[in-house]
Amino acid sequence: MTATCSSPRRWPRTAALAGAIALLGASAFAQAWPSRPIRMVVGFAAGGGTEVKALSAAVVAGLGGAFRPAEVALVADLPRTRNMKVMRRVIRAAWLGEDPGDLSTLVNPESVPAIRAARY
Repeated sequence: MTATCSSPRRWPRTAALAGAIALLGASAFAQAWPSRPIRMVVGFAAGGGTEVKALSAAVVAGLGGAFRPAEVALVADLPRTRNMKVMRRVIRAAWLGEDPGDLSTLVNPESVPAIRAARY
């Protein structure tokens, strides 16, 4: 079955749709990604610089050079809920020095100051 525009009433709608697709296609562009440096906060005790280098090399090997972390912070533990889910919003807020919000669901709220200390 071929798509044809046999009805005179459908022609303007089809022409408008084709024009919109042409305009949208002309304005498409690729963005440089990632636009900001990637930083990693890793939850295990530091054993030296070799672990940081190995972790960075593993990220590059698995995802490519564009994802090479600009900084890797090693902390003893990450903030988790009772279900052991990592609270990424809390990590991000602690790293940026912002208010992390409600921490009542955390099993280990002492990990938040440790992330702030690792930043500086």
